[in-house]
Amino acid sequence: MALERAMQVNSAYKALKDPIARAELLARRRGITLDDVPAPSMEFLEATMERREALSAAVARADRARIEELAQGGKAEQADHYARLSELLSPPGPVSDGAGAGLAALLGEVLTELRYLRRFVESAEAELEAGES
Repeated sequence: MALERAMQVNSAYKALKDPIARAELLARRRGITLDDVPAPSMEFLEATMERREALSAAVARADRARIEELAQGGKAEQADHYARLSELLSPPGPVSDGAGAGLAALLGEVLTELRYLRRFVESAEAELEAGES
């Protein structure tokens, strides 16, 4: 029983530590299901592709300043998305069925975009770390 409790505590800690997992948990606690998450918009996907191409070009040129600039830009966009999540999940409490579907779509969009941004920032930071070696 102690092992099971420890696993539950570790799982809860991981969810609370990760902003995306925490937002998903808070949404579920409010009765919002995120099962049918929409695909990111074409504009966001195009911007992501351009950002990735810029990162690849900077890596090929070993342009550390540009890689750092791209990483910072990704972090700034993440911060904007985290602020949007905070707005969408406030105030706390259950959501009516009518409002839940619209809120779920908005949350799904922000969370999906955050996942893309997270992967990009992680890639940029990995390139910066690799350049230090």
